[in-house]
Amino acid sequence: MRNPLIATALAAGLFIGLAGAASAAEQTGPYVGLGVGPNFLNDASTTGPTGTKSAEFDTGIAGVATLGYKLDKNWRTEFELGYRRNEVSSVSGGGGGDGDVHSESYMGNVLYDIDTGSKWTPYVGIGAGAVHYRPAGLQLTPTTTTNDGDTVFGYQGILGVAYDVTPRSQFFLDYHYLRANNPTVTDSSGGDYDTTYRSNTVLLGFRYTLNTGAM
Repeated sequence: MRNPLIATALAAGLFIGLAGAASAAEQTGPYVGLGVGPNFLNDASTTGPTGTKSAEFDTGIAGVATLGYKLDKNWRTEFELGYRRNEVSSVSGGGGGDGDVHSESYMGNVLYDIDTGSKWTPYVGIGAGAVHYRPAGLQLTPTTTTNDGDTVFGYQGILGVAYDVTPRSQFFLDYHYLRANNPTVTDSSGGDYDTTYRSNTVLLGFRYTLNTGAM
């Protein structure tokens, strides 16, 4: 899926549809969240005119902002905007391994909070949407680089735990496994390369509920 509007519309539709499904008695209100942390990219397999190469990456940085809605004590939906960046450490089969890889993700998530009867709340979730893959100066061969980008369908799994600071605020620690559907980029010689993008992100953040309603 190369059109980001389609994926973003699907994510927004998922968010709005599930939010509207809850009764007023169940709603606990909208919330916002922000998290930062390290990003670890799996080795990327890149196939193009010069064959198949494998790129390795250094540990990078990630930041995620969310706008969500707490439906009841268990269910939440949210729209997530994420940014990730990793430098290339090496490229097998030629190329100096210079450059870095950026991505912006636009995801609609559904999450389930596990009620423990305490201030600690484990949760799991899934999400889908669009990922914009954007290398910068990525050297695929000794003589070519790419600054091209591609927007594709992406999906993720989420596992985390939150701690209640106040009735409206939480600290959270979570893990996101994000996978993009094989972006294609063009290098400086006009060659097209299909690549993979699989990231593992650990986020430490803060979440705040804007207003609360009856459970």
